Amino acid sequence: MDLSQLLSGLAGLSGINNQAEEVVEETVEVDQIDGQPLVERTMLIEDHPDFNYMEGAEDRVYEKIKRYNANPAAVTGIMANMLGENDTFDYKRKQDGGGPGRGLFQFDSMRKNYNKYLKSKQLPDSENAQLYWAMDQIYGDPVKSELGYKRAKKLRKILEKGNEEEATTAFFEIFENPSPNNPKERQAKLNKRLEYIKIFKEKKKSGGGSLIERNPYNN
Repeated sequence: MDLSQLLSGLAGLSGINNQAEEVVEETVEVDQIDGQPLVERTMLIEDHPDFNYMEGAEDRVYEKIKRYNANPAAVTGIMANMLGENDTFDYKRKQDGGGPGRGLFQFDSMRKNYNKYLKSKQLPDSENAQLYWAMDQIYGDPVKSELGYKRAKKLRKILEKGNEEEATTAFFEIFENPSPNNPKERQAKLNKRLEYIKIFKEKKKSGGGSLIERNPYNN
């Protein structure tokens, strides 16, 4: 084999490697809502067969939530509620006990319109799709929000200006809205989420670490 043949062969191998790398590159479509990017589709990495979506899921979700919220208190409030709903941060998780809740936020009554969104956009269910759709109900057009115009506007205002306790409570009462017919159970769930705030304050200071490992309620 002469030098030209050797170089040609190496170039071919390089091309194969580049193609393999391209399979797992992220492709991002960004909508601008008041200057804040909402990442609608970063599917290639999650769809790749070698991608372990549960590896570091809680930290990955935390970083993605930060993309949507300029106010750190909002990030804390949303994450505290997500931890209360789904302590594994598994977007495929089904509600314990066979209930209707699904995903990161344990969508219940919201599942119908979330599924319509997936169908209209021709998207598979994913971590990114759930996060985008949920945040779009808050930061998107309030007229089209699942929450209703007034409630969407109220939640957005609190998440933009409120402290950790206010953000946690507002997201719980307006977006999550669990156990509406059981005040005692509802208050117990809110109290637990308010206690979770300290986990995310510590995470913000430390810059990392597993939220689940630091969760004192995790068995």
